[in-house]
Amino acid sequence: AVPAEWKGRRIGVVFDHLAAYVARVYVNGRLAAHFEQTKPGEALLYPPRRVDVSEYAGQTVRVSLQLGWDDASAGDCLAVGDVWLVGEAGWVDIESVSPVTRVQPDRTIALSVELRNAGPQPTEVVAQPAVTDNGREALAFPPQRVRLESGELKEVTWQRAWPDAHLWSPDDPYLYQLSVRLQTPADKPLKETTQNLGCREFR
Repeated sequence: AVPAEWKGRRIGVVFDHLAAYVARVYVNGRLAAHFEQTKPGEALLYPPRRVDVSEYAGQTVRVSLQLGWDDASAGDCLAVGDVWLVGEAGWVDIESVSPVTRVQPDRTIALSVELRNAGPQPTEVVAQPAVTDNGREALAFPPQRVRLESGELKEVTWQRAWPDAHLWSPDDPYLYQLSVRLQTPADKPLKETTQNLGCREFR
């Protein structure tokens, strides 16, 4: 059941990943989403896929899947990975976070973040990355205010010098934590994602 107190939020069923080239998702017997793998040779649908169920606040929903190699072979199968019901305040998704570290001639980090507005209206968010080391701030990035039209995917980039970065190596696999936080221009938190980060350059 979708909590009634979530009315007004963006509510979604999120699939960690789906073991198929094609996936159809039904909500209460109605086709709600169709996903198709576009990269040849990759059978798993990544990143996590979301199906909007905002209209069902306070109601019970039944979600079913049809997965297959193509539209003709899609049949009833199990999802692979976790499935969540989430209620969020904002409509902007963090689609990807891609850090690139350099060691020579100077230690630097370049960061690319892709944001998508899944909502029906234009919106503005403030994106704020940070690198932490066991809970302590190790590197700060300036916040960026980003305007997104409905359905728009936009890349936001940063680049910073990082002269005191602790380098990763097989003998010393040192990891930082890289987070990206989204909030409204009025400083209301929306969402945050965190991943491990090692500072190393591959040649």
